[in-house]
Amino acid sequence: VVDKQKEVVFMFPGGGAQHTNMAIELYRQEKVFRDAVDTCLSLLKDKHQLDLKSVLYPKHQESRPIMDPLHGITLLFTIEYATAQLWLSWGIQPKEMIGHSLGEYTAACIAGVFSLKDALGMVATRGKLFKTLNDGGMLSVPMSEKEITPYVNNQLSFAAINKPDNCVLSGSATAIDKLKTILDKKEINSSLLHITVAAHSNMVVPILDKFEAYLNSITFHKPTYKILSNVYGDFIDEAEIQTPQYWIKHLRNTVRFSDGIGKLLSKNNRLFLEIGPGQTLSTFTRQHPFKQKEHVILASLRHPKETHHDMAFLMTTLGRLWLQGIEVDWMAFNQNYKTKKIGLPTYPFAKTKHWIAPKNISRENSDAELQVELKKHIKSSTKLKGTNMKKFE
Repeated sequence: VVDKQKEVVFMFPGGGAQHTNMAIELYRQEKVFRDAVDTCLSLLKDKHQLDLKSVLYPKHQESRPIMDPLHGITLLFTIEYATAQLWLSWGIQPKEMIGHSLGEYTAACIAGVFSLKDALGMVATRGKLFKTLNDGGMLSVPMSEKEITPYVNNQLSFAAINKPDNCVLSGSATAIDKLKTILDKKEINSSLLHITVAAHSNMVVPILDKFEAYLNSITFHKPTYKILSNVYGDFIDEAEIQTPQYWIKHLRNTVRFSDGIGKLLSKNNRLFLEIGPGQTLSTFTRQHPFKQKEHVILASLRHPKETHHDMAFLMTTLGRLWLQGIEVDWMAFNQNYKTKKIGLPTYPFAKTKHWIAPKNISRENSDAELQVELKKHIKSSTKLKGTNMKKFE
């Protein structure tokens, strides 16, 4: 049985999706989005000495990956937060939210678990601590957890289980390179992520105490939205998400995205909206075995290699949301645009043609016949009585 009323799920991607010029057209044209980005950039500059405006929107037009782990995750959070604020300002409210690794920070911030200032502090602190670690790597493998386990040693960890047949391994750069070489020889098409840190692995253990020290300085609150936990692959306990210990486990443990999205896919009336650059989570969700034909999966921002304009891509998604019955606050949507009411006819638009076909005049005699028709018309005109016909011949 299909529930006719669709419910929206916000999905926030994690590290690896970040690139320069993320949603640059939204920044130029959408005030809510621009204000949110500027607020984040200002906090990062004032509180953490990170001046990242030129990193996010450099002079060059082409999009490039942002490889610096500190810059990458802080700007990824910024764009996700701003995109969520834009959707919320248009009345698009999520029923649940799920993040992938860093994306869960954004979900928790939107849900009010901690303030924007504290969320950016968590992200910046995490990024700075990452830079103190030895170089690591992360490898996406199209295999199940069981299939890849024989290739895993004590230098590698399961960073994420994205779907039943896709895992991400994390570890030292050397261990990751060796694993990729082995898989390449077996013609298993693995891919390196755009990140130089072994997130969610044993390599992050040395920074956990320092990260906890920062977490002890912030205030946590009860979430206002339901959030799926990366740690458990299930809905998070409202009390636990308000503790530093949860976020320590979240930093180290495997991201159980496949379990979490599977939980949400058990409801056939869910509409999944990716909030952030690219469409990685949309792809994972679309390819999950629990995905049903009734599910709708949409992305907010284009992939950097796509040629669509950011605004056109976003407006298409907004239209598809509306077509699915999601209520949009059109007054809020139009407040930054000059709009004009126009009158429409009171009769229905009947699809009936009233085309007057041209006379069938042969090409050879067309000029002569037209002259004859013109003379007939002039002679019969009451307004031209008594006119000298010579002037028309």
